[in-house]
Amino acid sequence: MRILVLGGTSFVGRAIVEDALRTGAEVTLFRGKTGTDLFPQLTLLRGDRDTGDYAALAGRLAEIISGEAVALIETLAQRLAAACLADERVQHAEITVHKPDAPVGVPLRDVTVTIRRSRG
Repeated sequence: MRILVLGGTSFVGRAIVEDALRTGAEVTLFRGKTGTDLFPQLTLLRGDRDTGDYAALAGRLAEIISGEAVALIETLAQRLAAACLADERVQHAEITVHKPDAPVGVPLRDVTVTIRRSRG
C-alpha cells in the first residue's frame, strides 16, 4: 500500500507514519518548514501551506504515487516533479524518492534519487 501523509510531524501524525511503516506501507510525506529531520528515510515532498491551498496538488501527487507502478524510482520522481510544476504557484521542485531494501544485487539499506526541476 502507498500512503501520502500531509505533515506527519505532530504527535498524531508521527504515530500514523510509524504505524504505516510497521505494516509495510510505502509512505511519502508532504511537509512545509517543520519536522524536516523526522523520518529521513522516506520520500519527502515540500510545500508551504501558508501561501496557498495545496490540497489539490497533494491530491494529485497522491494519485501519482498510488497509481501506475513504475520500474525506476527516477520515473516516479520525474512524474512528481512534473505534477508540481504543472501548478502555476510552483516555481521549483525538489523531489527525493527512497526505495528501502531495493533489489540491486547487493545488500543496501536504502536507495534514493533526488531530482531538481525549475520552470523555464
